[in-house]
Amino acid sequence: APAEPEAGTKERRRPRSGKEKQEGRVSAERLVLSWALSDSGKPEALMRFLSPEDFSDEVCRRAAEELWKEWAEGRRPEPASLINRYSESEDTEAGNRVSALLLTELPEDLSEEEADRILSESVRRIRRYSLDEAARKAADPGEMQSIILQKKQIEREPISLLF
Repeated sequence: APAEPEAGTKERRRPRSGKEKQEGRVSAERLVLSWALSDSGKPEALMRFLSPEDFSDEVCRRAAEELWKEWAEGRRPEPASLINRYSESEDTEAGNRVSALLLTELPEDLSEEEADRILSESVRRIRRYSLDEAARKAADPGEMQSIILQKKQIEREPISLLF
């Protein structure tokens, strides 16, 4: 039988459920997209590390596809235009979720270093989950090897979105 934790020691944190992981992933997706659309956002930094295919949430992925296209063409889309496109499509739920996405913000009292760390870790989390999914679907050893190398790279590579 496993030993009981000694008095005064913390018990191990329980593993996060699949639902909690997905909620954390979607929160990270919303945060980085909202930041990229903000006045201080640097889309070119985000585009170096992520692609729209890395986003699991359907609304985030659709928004990312539109944003990446506009950013690649050198345009800075207005958040309001993104909301309008969804309200014109009469998909009320998607429109509400885009509005929620745009309201996702970092706490105001963070230092730039803290904000950069949170954004960087969010990017790393999104990419990590995306690569985990790709690994589950990998059809051959060469593809699997490529995914393993990408996973090592995303863990080692310095990610900085603010500096």
